Amino acid sequence: ALLPDLFAAGVAVALPWSTTLTVVFVWLYLASLLPRLTLTGLRDAFLEPVSLVPAALFLLAALGMAWADIAVGERLKGLSAFRFVLFIPGLILHFRYSPNSHWVLAGFVGSCSVLLMLSWAIHLFPDIPWRRPLHSPDVPVKDHITQNMEFTVCIFALGGMAIHAWTRRRHWWAFGLILLALLFAANIFYVATSRTVLIALPFLLVLFGY
Repeated sequence: ALLPDLFAAGVAVALPWSTTLTVVFVWLYLASLLPRLTLTGLRDAFLEPVSLVPAALFLLAALGMAWADIAVGERLKGLSAFRFVLFIPGLILHFRYSPNSHWVLAGFVGSCSVLLMLSWAIHLFPDIPWRRPLHSPDVPVKDHITQNMEFTVCIFALGGMAIHAWTRRRHWWAFGLILLALLFAANIFYVATSRTVLIALPFLLVLFGY
């Protein structure tokens, strides 16, 4: 069935731009996937080694919520930010049997690339109408922390794609992917800097190299 694949790609495309549209695509994706879900399949997905990381992250957040000195409602609100990591095992289960997993990656990187070009345009041409009179004027939508997190994901995705292209002797394609990754990195360092990403990026680069 193509509908779940299309809706999953829609989530990836909408994510850099609109929280509301992202949620709409998430619900459409879940609705299209429900007829195919089984308890056995979900169990197997959560038992995958790669699923242990999001599950552990959610449990760690729940433990942190347990001793927080605030109202229960506020605790649950904080925990809700981690709920999306629990979708990862389901996505693993879905795309294990679908040949279209690349749609999600292509949709996210492509959508972020459009955002990147717009961010550079606003930075290089300050009189552009899209420029927002906020503390992050070079960030077209959302905020600089969110944008930099998304761009960081793209850097590592493009790095992996470039390695894959190089091993298949598609050298010019690999160079193009690396160039795009460098444009994302330059935007993080020179256009809309985030201290969180600047601290995390070197560690992630070491991990990626390893």
